[in-house]
Amino acid sequence: MHNVLKLQSRYLLGNFIAALSIMNGTVNAKDIVNDWENPDVLGINKRSYHATLIPPSKKKDNASVISLDGIWRFKWSADPEHRPVNFYKDNYDVGEWDSIQVPGNWQMQGYGIPIYTNINYPFAPKLQMSHHRIFIATVIGIR
Repeated sequence: MHNVLKLQSRYLLGNFIAALSIMNGTVNAKDIVNDWENPDVLGINKRSYHATLIPPSKKKDNASVISLDGIWRFKWSADPEHRPVNFYKDNYDVGEWDSIQVPGNWQMQGYGIPIYTNINYPFAPKLQMSHHRIFIATVIGIR
């Protein structure tokens, strides 16, 4: 916070001096550089720098870090028409949903078709799926 106030003070002082110089005729208005063109202005009303990451060795000691690892309730649907409706509501019953391991890939846990390639398939897949269809199938895996 101290750096922000310091930067704001310098900014205001610089503008004040520039205004006085223009009024006295010692500096032309065209010689004044806009803040976004001035390399000395790194930020105005900006928070001071801080680290937002926690080293892996310190995560267990930090109460604000919550692990998402574990067993999650999961529902897979073949298409959007068969998805569960209102699953996001607090009173929705997920008792009949399956469980999957997180972290994990739900396609590798028996849901959908696992597809990975960084090149074209050397053969035609048994099931033709467009990129749009793959996206829809991905969206339908609900936790």
